[in-house]
Amino acid sequence: MAGFSRLMLWMVLFIGGAGFLTLRGSLSENGELGAAGGLLILLAYLMFTGGEPAPAVRKKKKTTSSIPTHTTTYMMFFCNNIYLVIIKFRIIIFVVVVVSM
Repeated sequence: MAGFSRLMLWMVLFIGGAGFLTLRGSLSENGELGAAGGLLILLAYLMFTGGEPAPAVRKKKKTTSSIPTHTTTYMMFFCNNIYLVIIKFRIIIFVVVVVSM
């Protein structure tokens, strides 16, 4: 659960955002820029601090493949080419159907 200080920071950010939108018409240009900059600093502080560290990455076990690497590469190349041929064939069929209408 979030700590009290982070919850207070979220509350200040939301109230400040509502106040900024409410008072925006009556502020000078420098006041608007200052308020917007302050809200952006609060938002950056919230986004880049806190939180739990990322979990450690598990190392994968090396598995031995029964298919040699060059065969696997050839099979992937062959399957990709077949896939492209099927896509081109569908496009040609679509164009022929649309043109014949």
